[in-house]
Amino acid sequence: MKRFSYILFFALLFSSCGLIKKNNQKNGKCVCALFDLSYSTHRKNVRRSYAADMRKIMQKMRPGDVLVAGLITQKSISELSFCVQYEFNKFKATTDNPLYKKAERRQYLNSMQAIKDSLLTVVDSTLFRSHNRIMKTEIMGALQVADRIFRVYDLPNNILVIMSDMIEDSQFYRFQNENLSDRRIQAIINNEKKNERLPSLTNVKVYVTGAMAKNRKRQLLIQKFWQEYFQACGADLAPENYGSVMVRFTE
Repeated sequence: MKRFSYILFFALLFSSCGLIKKNNQKNGKCVCALFDLSYSTHRKNVRRSYAADMRKIMQKMRPGDVLVAGLITQKSISELSFCVQYEFNKFKATTDNPLYKKAERRQYLNSMQAIKDSLLTVVDSTLFRSHNRIMKTEIMGALQVADRIFRVYDLPNNILVIMSDMIEDSQFYRFQNENLSDRRIQAIINNEKKNERLPSLTNVKVYVTGAMAKNRKRQLLIQKFWQEYFQACGADLAPENYGSVMVRFTE
């Protein structure tokens, strides 16, 4: 077990240095989870909620799937770092003997569960570590990186999970004070298109958890913005998948 821990540690360390090679498998899913660890989300109950949602996601990871988790920062487009980047290989039996094959599959599933537990430990360490230096939240910049992640792995099913209050606070926009009227929402989206900052997220299914604002009116305006924004990106953000908590992860 100690040897396995060392192997997993170095595998995670290596994969965190950059995107690994393109996945050539014909099925499976790529899950990209983005954590907002800025000062506005530093409360322990928020981070515990993130951790609980990651456990829901991890339960649904299957052989052939890819999981990438990164931090939303004040410079996400240039500084987004991955705390998890792992590709779950498919089971390949080394024998045709049914009894030995069953034993190999059982060993494989046990190893996969151990890997999941280790990845969750990495996530927990990231979520509950101090991130006081992250004062702003460049969500849109992080979404450009998510676009690249989905292109690299090129899997049939792409799921984006954003754990954030969804209050964009960057050099371009400050949603805490923005008057997000219908006209302003369209102006922001058009400006992102014009400056080639709008990611291509066609057929990506989006989950948002942790969404909050100073009052219900502001929260509904921010939700409306993101629904129209993701529609412009080609993504699928169902109203039931946007909220303060993740009710279910069904992928």
